[in-house]
Amino acid sequence: MNSPVLSARELEDFLDGQGVAPLTGVLVADAAYALPAEDWVTWEFAATLGQWLTRLHIAGWVAESWDCDDFAAFARLLASLMHNRTRPGASGLALGEFWYFRADGGGHAINLFVTRQRGELALRFLEPQTGRLVALTRKEIESCTAYRF
Repeated sequence: MNSPVLSARELEDFLDGQGVAPLTGVLVADAAYALPAEDWVTWEFAATLGQWLTRLHIAGWVAESWDCDDFAAFARLLASLMHNRTRPGASGLALGEFWYFRADGGGHAINLFVTRQRGELALRFLEPQTGRLVALTRKEIESCTAYRF
Protein backbone atom coordinates (compact mmCIF):
# COMPACT_ATOMS: atom_id res chain seq x y z
CA MET A 1 0.00 0.00 0.00
CA ASN A 2 2.76 2.43 -0.89
CA SER A 3 0.73 3.92 -3.71
CA PRO A 4 -1.07 7.27 -3.39
CA VAL A 5 -4.07 5.42 -4.81
CA LEU A 6 -5.86 2.51 -3.13
CA SER A 7 -8.03 -0.04 -4.86
CA ALA A 8 -11.60 -0.30 -3.62
CA ARG A 9 -10.68 -3.58 -1.89
CA GLU A 10 -7.64 -2.01 -0.16
CA LEU A 11 -9.82 0.88 1.01
CA GLU A 12 -12.45 -1.47 2.44
CA ASP A 13 -9.80 -3.66 4.07
CA PHE A 14 -8.15 -0.63 5.71
CA LEU A 15 -11.47 0.65 7.05
CA ASP A 16 -12.34 -2.81 8.36
CA GLY A 17 -8.99 -2.91 10.16
CA GLN A 18 -9.84 0.43 11.79
CA GLY A 19 -13.08 -0.97 13.21
CA VAL A 20 -15.32 0.54 10.54
CA ALA A 21 -17.71 -2.34 9.89
CA PRO A 22 -21.07 -0.82 8.95
CA LEU A 23 -24.19 -2.43 10.30
CA THR A 24 -26.34 -1.67 7.27
CA GLY A 25 -24.48 -0.44 4.22
CA VAL A 26 -21.24 -0.03 2.35
CA LEU A 27 -21.10 1.80 -0.96
CA VAL A 28 -17.71 1.91 -2.63
CA ALA A 29 -18.55 2.94 -6.18
CA ASP A 30 -15.16 3.40 -7.85
CA ALA A 31 -12.36 0.93 -8.63
CA ALA A 32 -9.60 3.13 -7.15
CA TYR A 33 -9.31 6.04 -4.72
CA ALA A 34 -6.73 8.82 -4.47
CA LEU A 35 -5.73 9.75 -0.92
CA PRO A 36 -6.27 13.44 -0.14
CA ALA A 37 -3.64 15.28 1.87
CA GLU A 38 -4.93 16.25 5.31
CA ASP A 39 -3.79 19.85 4.70
CA TRP A 40 -5.84 19.96 1.50
CA VAL A 41 -8.95 18.74 3.35
CA THR A 42 -8.58 21.13 6.29
CA TRP A 43 -7.54 24.21 4.32
CA GLU A 44 -8.46 24.32 0.64
CA PHE A 45 -11.42 21.97 0.72
CA ALA A 46 -12.89 23.26 4.00
CA ALA A 47 -12.63 26.86 2.75
CA THR A 48 -14.28 25.98 -0.57
CA LEU A 49 -17.03 24.07 1.24
CA GLY A 50 -17.73 27.12 3.42
CA GLN A 51 -17.78 29.41 0.38
CA TRP A 52 -20.27 27.18 -1.46
CA LEU A 53 -22.55 26.92 1.57
CA THR A 54 -22.51 30.72 1.79
CA ARG A 55 -23.21 31.13 -1.94
CA LEU A 56 -26.15 28.77 -1.64
CA HIS A 57 -27.46 30.69 1.40
CA ILE A 58 -27.17 27.67 3.68
CA ALA A 59 -26.80 29.32 7.05
CA GLY A 60 -26.86 26.16 9.13
CA TRP A 61 -28.61 23.03 10.21
CA VAL A 62 -32.36 22.74 9.58
CA ALA A 63 -34.17 19.69 10.99
CA GLU A 64 -34.97 17.12 8.30
CA SER A 65 -34.62 19.45 5.28
CA TRP A 66 -30.93 20.36 5.64
CA ASP A 67 -29.37 18.37 8.44
CA CYS A 68 -26.21 16.36 9.03
CA ASP A 69 -26.74 13.82 6.24
CA ASP A 70 -27.25 16.63 3.73
CA PHE A 71 -24.07 18.40 4.83
CA ALA A 72 -22.10 15.14 4.56
CA ALA A 73 -23.52 14.29 1.13
CA PHE A 74 -22.84 17.80 -0.20
CA ALA A 75 -19.28 17.75 1.14
CA ARG A 76 -18.59 14.35 -0.45
CA LEU A 77 -19.93 15.51 -3.80
CA LEU A 78 -18.01 18.82 -3.69
CA ALA A 79 -14.74 17.01 -2.85
CA SER A 80 -15.35 14.64 -5.76
CA LEU A 81 -15.97 17.57 -8.12
CA MET A 82 -12.80 19.34 -6.98
CA HIS A 83 -10.78 16.13 -7.39
CA ASN A 84 -12.20 15.53 -10.87
CA ARG A 85 -11.17 19.04 -11.97
CA THR A 86 -7.55 18.29 -11.14
CA ARG A 87 -7.42 14.59 -12.11
CA PRO A 88 -10.31 13.86 -14.49
CA GLY A 89 -10.99 10.16 -14.86
CA ALA A 90 -7.97 9.10 -12.80
CA SER A 91 -9.75 7.74 -9.72
CA GLY A 92 -12.30 8.48 -7.07
CA LEU A 93 -11.32 10.40 -3.93
CA ALA A 94 -11.03 8.66 -0.55
CA LEU A 95 -13.38 11.14 1.13
CA GLY A 96 -16.85 9.84 1.86
CA GLU A 97 -19.91 9.96 4.07
CA PHE A 98 -19.86 8.28 7.50
CA TRP A 99 -23.06 7.52 9.43
CA TYR A 100 -22.71 6.51 13.09
CA PHE A 101 -24.03 6.89 16.62
CA ARG A 102 -22.44 9.59 18.78
CA ALA A 103 -21.39 8.85 22.34
CA ASP A 104 -24.67 10.41 23.53
CA GLY A 105 -26.58 7.84 21.45
CA GLY A 106 -27.87 10.16 18.74
CA GLY A 107 -27.33 9.32 15.08
CA HIS A 108 -25.05 11.59 13.07
CA ALA A 109 -23.48 11.83 9.62
CA ILE A 110 -20.07 13.38 8.92
CA ASN A 111 -17.28 12.78 6.43
CA LEU A 112 -14.38 10.39 6.66
CA PHE A 113 -11.23 10.33 4.61
CA VAL A 114 -8.15 8.19 4.31
CA THR A 115 -4.81 9.95 4.03
CA ARG A 116 -1.14 9.24 4.66
CA GLN A 117 0.72 10.40 7.75
CA ARG A 118 4.43 9.67 8.03
CA GLY A 119 4.09 7.00 5.34
CA GLU A 120 1.20 5.15 7.04
CA LEU A 121 -2.48 5.15 6.16
CA ALA A 122 -4.56 7.23 8.56
CA LEU A 123 -8.31 7.56 9.08
CA ARG A 124 -9.64 11.06 9.71
CA PHE A 125 -13.09 12.55 10.24
CA LEU A 126 -14.39 15.96 9.13
CA GLU A 127 -17.48 17.70 10.49
CA PRO A 128 -18.85 19.33 7.32
CA GLN A 129 -21.00 21.77 9.28
CA THR A 130 -17.85 23.42 10.68
CA GLY A 131 -15.13 22.35 8.25
CA ARG A 132 -13.03 21.02 11.15
CA LEU A 133 -11.49 17.68 11.92
CA VAL A 134 -13.16 15.75 14.73
CA ALA A 135 -11.90 12.85 16.82
CA LEU A 136 -14.24 9.93 17.33
CA THR A 137 -13.98 7.39 20.10
CA ARG A 138 -13.38 3.75 19.22
CA LYS A 139 -16.99 3.05 20.22
CA GLU A 140 -18.26 5.76 17.85
CA ILE A 141 -16.15 4.40 14.98
CA GLU A 142 -17.44 0.89 15.63
CA SER A 143 -21.04 2.16 15.71
CA CYS A 144 -20.86 2.98 11.99
CA THR A 145 -24.16 2.17 10.31
CA ALA A 146 -23.07 3.03 6.76
CA TYR A 147 -20.39 4.68 4.70
CA ARG A 148 -20.28 5.83 1.10
CA PHE A 149 -17.42 6.74 -1.20
